[in-house]
Amino acid sequence: MMMRRLKPALVVAVVSVLLGAAACSSQPVSSEPETVTISGSYPGYASVKQLWSTADLVIEGTVQPGGRVIVIMPVAGDGTDPQADPGGSLDGLTEEEAGLVYTVRTVLVSRVLKGKASAGQQIEVKEMGGTRNGVRYVEEGATPLTEKSRVLLFLQTYPDSAASLLNPQQARFDLDGAGGYRSLPGNALRATPADLDALRAGRAG
Repeated sequence: MMMRRLKPALVVAVVSVLLGAAACSSQPVSSEPETVTISGSYPGYASVKQLWSTADLVIEGTVQPGGRVIVIMPVAGDGTDPQADPGGSLDGLTEEEAGLVYTVRTVLVSRVLKGKASAGQQIEVKEMGGTRNGVRYVEEGATPLTEKSRVLLFLQTYPDSAASLLNPQQARFDLDGAGGYRSLPGNALRATPADLDALRAGRAG
């Protein structure tokens, strides 16, 4: 597996990227994509109530087929502007090396618990990682959204960009067959329909 230097872009969290060895030019040709591992640092949440308070939008929905891969470039003011940081020059880097690769997926909303959306609406959600130009970018420790998954999402929204999970591990719960929620592996937070009903009604302690 090869790792490549990437320039981080600030979207929801400050992202750090794992560095690795450069490829040898005599590598054999392979049909398998090169893999680059990236690592994100996100705010942590002590409770579902904190997630609720921070999120702009909380929805239940189903992940739709397909998706698109984009690159988000550094912007002035996030610590990667070469004018403000001479060591952060992007000269000579490819788009993927200079920015961060994201996959944008569509979620069909079945229920809105908080925020401005409606059942039947399609919401775009972006996650770090994806395959672009023969390279597969994988976020370490993340569980990507998959087609037909039924999920509860705590999102931050933007006027000109797809929404993002507050934390890729803590801010997503899978719906189970009994109307409850399953936490992702490694997430100690537990959400229940009763918890969310109390938060919606302002009764949570």
